[in-house]
Amino acid sequence: CLMYLITYIDRVNIATAAEPIRKDFHLSNTQLGIAFSAFGYAYLLLQVSGGFIADRYGPRATLTLSGVIWAGATIVTGLASGLWSLFAARLLLGVGEGATFPTATRAMSNWTPASKRGWGHSTYAVGADIARRANVGKLALYHHAPDRDDAGIARLAASAQKLHKGAFAAREGLT
Repeated sequence: CLMYLITYIDRVNIATAAEPIRKDFHLSNTQLGIAFSAFGYAYLLLQVSGGFIADRYGPRATLTLSGVIWAGATIVTGLASGLWSLFAARLLLGVGEGATFPTATRAMSNWTPASKRGWGHSTYAVGADIARRANVGKLALYHHAPDRDDAGIARLAASAQKLHKGAFAAREGLT
């Protein structure tokens, strides 16, 4: 549930900072769209191959590697300085997050008794639902805030970092 919550928030969080990023990097709306869409390209490919990777190497190893890539991509996003570095960071995030959903399904199949899988599946679906609603609310509040500035973006980034730490801690507790 926590992993799904964080991945949904993580992938769209950047939309909150779109306008400052566009201005800072001197990007057109088209260029910004290209950079932001990089996530979807990698995500698509890893959705298909992520299940295969999880079947071959196991869900624990695949989720760990996905988490490391995803965390690294989050850091690299903060270091981006232009169109292509932002594109690369978003592409890397798609790689890290793309395999998590099919791998989590494999993990649930391996780690949850058959009689509890319906409940387990609904638990992670709730995490995704909460994240979608939280993002809509957060974006609406942020875009209508009279004192919207870069400090607000920094606070959002700090919140995302705390969520990532919690996700890794939760992941370590899996058996």
